[in-house]
Amino acid sequence: MQLWALGGTLLVEGGGMAVATWLLPGWRARRRRSVWFAVWLALALNLVSHTAFWFLLPGLPVAPLWKVPVGEGIVILFEGGVYAACLAQPRWSGWGVSLGLNLASWGLASQLWVWLL
Repeated sequence: MQLWALGGTLLVEGGGMAVATWLLPGWRARRRRSVWFAVWLALALNLVSHTAFWFLLPGLPVAPLWKVPVGEGIVILFEGGVYAACLAQPRWSGWGVSLGLNLASWGLASQLWVWLL
């Protein structure tokens, strides 16, 4: 199940990052902020954060109902910080893009659970 979720996450967040970078001119203001750089960064970052999310989620010290929202919040803060440091102009927009991408990914994952179970 984790591989289905990872594939969906990479598809949604990689594609979403391409769209976000294309639509937000400040995100590609310098050469290193190209669309391709942003997509590869998002894919690599999601490989790390998605894997950590799945393995660390059971150990979060919160009520079971709150594990996924709290875990997603941590991922959004982490990924948003990396986007802010490497891509975002203005910097605060890194967290907004991270929030949007993760909400889209979470929505897809929720649908996958319904379809596959």
